[in-house]
Amino acid sequence: MVIPKGTRRQETDEREASDDRSGAATHPPFPHRHPKEIQELLPRHFERVWRTAHRFGFDAREAEEAAQQAFTVLASRIREIAPGREVPFLVGVVAHLAANAHRRRYRQREILAEEFIAQCHDPDANPEELVARRHARVQLEGILNRLPQSHREVFVLFELEEMPMQEIAAALSMPVGTVATRLRRGRVLFQREVNRLRSRQATVDRMWGGE
Repeated sequence: MVIPKGTRRQETDEREASDDRSGAATHPPFPHRHPKEIQELLPRHFERVWRTAHRFGFDAREAEEAAQQAFTVLASRIREIAPGREVPFLVGVVAHLAANAHRRRYRQREILAEEFIAQCHDPDANPEELVARRHARVQLEGILNRLPQSHREVFVLFELEEMPMQEIAAALSMPVGTVATRLRRGRVLFQREVNRLRSRQATVDRMWGGE
């Protein structure tokens, strides 16, 4: 995959994200590494970085752009990143980009039609399963959208991406204790939204004669 040159705003975000990843510069340099390694890292990690960006609040197209920007920053800093530490670095860049986007505007995340179409290629899923799966995804994204950005980042990385706390701390440039605190609070907020959703659904069921 060839990473295209971004817009002026994207290039600004890339510079800021690169500057913000100062934690990587504390490691000894790795002069043997080369930007061409990105071509090997892209197919290995792009989907995960895209998924993380999407769960941070970007829609599908924006998540792809954010992932591309993250790999661009990684290519420019590759000699500062220890082998095997690429994912925390990429996630940190995406988190920075998401925070910038969140400050620029507040809006609901879009659910693009092609995501639902892609699900339809599952030969083992019947129409009812596809509808239920899409409904569950919309509900999850709605709940994540209502979490504060700082808590959503930690919750997504730990609960959905299953990243260890140490890696989350490195990716977000914060102490492990802060990660743990935000995770606890994020879980409380997430459960509160789930309970609110269930209560609302129970009310609708009663109105329509449900159990």
